[in-house]
Amino acid sequence: MTSYRQTSLPVAPLRGRFVLASGLLESTGAALARPGPDPEGDEAICYWAGRVVGSATVLTTVVVPRAIRERFRVIVDEGGFGDAARLARSLHLGLLAQVHSHPGATAEHSDGDDRIVTLPFEGMLSVVVPDYGRLPISLATTGLHQFQDRRWVSVTASTIGAGIVSVPLRRDV
Repeated sequence: MTSYRQTSLPVAPLRGRFVLASGLLESTGAALARPGPDPEGDEAICYWAGRVVGSATVLTTVVVPRAIRERFRVIVDEGGFGDAARLARSLHLGLLAQVHSHPGATAEHSDGDDRIVTLPFEGMLSVVVPDYGRLPISLATTGLHQFQDRRWVSVTASTIGAGIVSVPLRRDV
């Protein structure tokens, strides 16, 4: 299955610096792969919450909103988004990125994805995970998109490693 696009998606380098807490990708995978209503699989969604610290966006927590999950789409209504935002705020965090799964091997934003991301802001990340999130998630296997200049772009793979780092939970000296 391929992503449904009628318009081309611009490609651009990642802007900014992003720090991912240890375990964030694994927790994201667990959230996306949990069983939904369709036994063959359905799309799922979560948000990455964190804080902007200086020039870096630090992403620490997976927030799973109430959502309508279907085989080829996932919808978060105002109430689900509001509850997710309130939960993040209760942890002194903000919702700073969206992650959702697609069926099959595609990890590209669809035209619909471009339109339905809730409250996009300059520099926001939108991550698409293939195969309904059933496989282990890595930045190399996801589609990374960023809101730049009031539009979504597909981030060039060569710029991801320089702009995104994962911070280990423990480091011995």
